Amino acid sequence: MVCGDGVFTGAEVCDDGNTADGDGCSAACAVETGWTCSDMPSLCTNINDCMPNPCQHGGTCTDGIDTHTCACPFGYSGANCENVDSPKIAAGSQHSIAVKADGTVWVWGNNNYGQLGDGTVVSRSMPVQVQSLSGITSVAAGYFHTLALKSDGTVWTWGYNNRGQLGNGTFADKAMPGQMQSLSGVVAIAAGGYHSLALKSDGSFWVWGWNLSGQLGDGTTTDRPTPVQISSLSGVIGMGAGQEHTITLKNDGSVWTSGYNAHGSLGDGTTTERTTPVQVLGLSGVMAVAAGQYHSVALKSDGSLQAWGYNIGGQLGDGTMTQRLTPVPVLNLSGVAAVASGYMQNVARKSDGSLWSWGYNNHGQLGDGTTTTRTTPVQVTGLSGIAAIAGGDFHGIALKSDGSLWSWGYNISGQLGDGTTTNRPIAVQVLGLNL
Repeated sequence: MVCGDGVFTGAEVCDDGNTADGDGCSAACAVETGWTCSDMPSLCTNINDCMPNPCQHGGTCTDGIDTHTCACPFGYSGANCENVDSPKIAAGSQHSIAVKADGTVWVWGNNNYGQLGDGTVVSRSMPVQVQSLSGITSVAAGYFHTLALKSDGTVWTWGYNNRGQLGNGTFADKAMPGQMQSLSGVVAIAAGGYHSLALKSDGSFWVWGWNLSGQLGDGTTTDRPTPVQISSLSGVIGMGAGQEHTITLKNDGSVWTSGYNAHGSLGDGTTTERTTPVQVLGLSGVMAVAAGQYHSVALKSDGSLQAWGYNIGGQLGDGTMTQRLTPVPVLNLSGVAAVASGYMQNVARKSDGSLWSWGYNNHGQLGDGTTTTRTTPVQVTGLSGIAAIAGGDFHGIALKSDGSLWSWGYNISGQLGDGTTTNRPIAVQVLGLNL
């Protein structure tokens, strides 16, 4: 059959007879049938590779000649946006961590429990390198412990270990990184107050540490100093952890939670503690999640945010201080590409690179130049071109597209990395470090 006859049989012959120009097909042929010619000018090739859209997590598809390309949203990568990107910055209660492009890890802030991993318990107001680590792809931070993921799929932990959150089978603190011997093939990590999470390449979900409220989701309230698999969860692509609750995102866009629920942080419409995961009600099409102390946030594929749980500081962003047992929209914010949560505040990065924050602001952790609590989002002052964000208890960190790091908020232990212990309600640059 020739191109333009209205019948496609799999290999149409172009009918314009012109092969010298390299395209081989007439414009009418391409328009009429939706097919065009490849570099082999005698054959027409399907260019409808974006129907349906193969790009996951809200990625945008662009047709090529018998190919497609995906523009992935922040936090995802791969040919079809199938991979969860590895975070290069993280923030704990009073410490901060960053991974440079060369795979080295840099830390600063509070070090009372060895959470900086430099072999001491001396706090640092400027970044220092963790000397014993290389080949790191991502980091995570709990209140006083730190996790790092290497490119070979191994996990390394250090810091406070009172509940087994280091996953090494003990309850002893460590001032230098140690490998978790019982875990391999890991592709993503996360940390809560005193518990830790990992996602393996086979799709399995693993947890360890504090479990008083069932936040590990293993059906018990027993602390776990070594990882246990949550077999009831599969297809997990995202995760977050608060003080005593865990939130997971599945590849179907649904969100599941377990643990402490007195303030509705599980989003299941109750205040009942759950030791196994339950689905968050009325929520679908989610592409990323975050967790604060007792509240949770979900980023939907349309760029909007939903939040639920504790709201005494306005951290749900719905204009009130009323706790919510099911998700409610964060007001006056759209085009969001990433979200991170602190103790009782949140920060969101919009697709235009601007930052917006809301919630409790006693130490300037919203970065808007004030210490005024906000129940709806306000713009973070003086920052643009942001590529990544992280939220600590009462401070925030942002990575700009030029590799510079900026931080704001509480600074009692030097967690802002500016060489001082002065609180900053407006972002300052982290000294001596470019990613």
